[in-house]
Amino acid sequence: VGVNTVGAPGVLPAFSGRIVSQGPAQVLPAVADGAFRFAPYWLETGAQPGYGAMRLRLETPANVTTAIDPLVVTGPVREQADYVAINYPYAGQIFFNYLHTGVGGPQSRRLVVGAGRPLTVELDMPSLYPAETDGYFTTRTLGEIAEMKRPRLRMAANGEKLLEAAVPYFEAAAEQIVVGENRVSEVYGRRFTGRVLAVERAVFSAPPGFVENDGALELTLMFPQASLAQKEILLATGDGRETDALELDYESPRTVRFVVRTARGVVLRSAPVAVDGTARRMLKIRWGGFFPAAASSASPRQNIDVTLDGVSILSGQADFVLGAPQSVAIGGGAGTATAFSGRLLAVRRLVHETP
Repeated sequence: VGVNTVGAPGVLPAFSGRIVSQGPAQVLPAVADGAFRFAPYWLETGAQPGYGAMRLRLETPANVTTAIDPLVVTGPVREQADYVAINYPYAGQIFFNYLHTGVGGPQSRRLVVGAGRPLTVELDMPSLYPAETDGYFTTRTLGEIAEMKRPRLRMAANGEKLLEAAVPYFEAAAEQIVVGENRVSEVYGRRFTGRVLAVERAVFSAPPGFVENDGALELTLMFPQASLAQKEILLATGDGRETDALELDYESPRTVRFVVRTARGVVLRSAPVAVDGTARRMLKIRWGGFFPAAASSASPRQNIDVTLDGVSILSGQADFVLGAPQSVAIGGGAGTATAFSGRLLAVRRLVHETP
């Protein structure tokens, strides 16, 4: 420290100032790769505070009475607030804009959405994340943290990319991130005049019990009321190059088949299953891909069993792609596959694998 011991050209032999103190420091915990590597997945959080990118399920106002509404407001006070607002320029049209107090910000292109219609907005901006030293980032690499905290706003609505721009921001604590309400000022009004149906967060870590337990993956979910795609991915595992997936193939808005497609050519289909987008359902998935290459050879690495509300709807066996670490994506998959458009209410892994 303070000495050019390697003789680097153009560099003085020693620091010309004075080093007052020196000591070791570790800004963030260093966490090695475990047996699993998880892709982010969306989980409904309700009103509880949290961090991370948001997916908002909205219903636009049936009768537009304002020119603009607050959608997401972050920050502790008016002088340190950032706003995402929804604008109503003409009947059946909306656009979004971002405001950093004292500076302003970008706006999106316009989107055609009828009054009182459903709207799914995906939003990522730096004030949705805590300071770099927060425990939220414990399992993330420095590169991942830098990407999340990058001063950039990204927005999509109903699957269409609307906006990506560099933006300034203020830091905000979890309880200072508010959806559908402006608690710090009169800018853009006080409340969203439509309905907020659900707030979801992008989860970057394994669900409870996933690494420690060896049982089924249990999902509490609600199927979409009307999927915009004919096929969606509910679960995907692999080694980062090849993927085994559990798909939902929609034969109608109320009928779906569960389909297993493996990288090695196995295809298993369930009988048609009736679904209702307004009811909570319990799905349990036993999946050989949950046992990575480093796991005991006694692990049930070929088993597939899917039950819905306690009734088996699909079972069989397949040779899964196993990596070390093993890649896992919940509510989506790799590449261009369409993610699950329903609502994930809870995710956990049960303690023991059962026949």
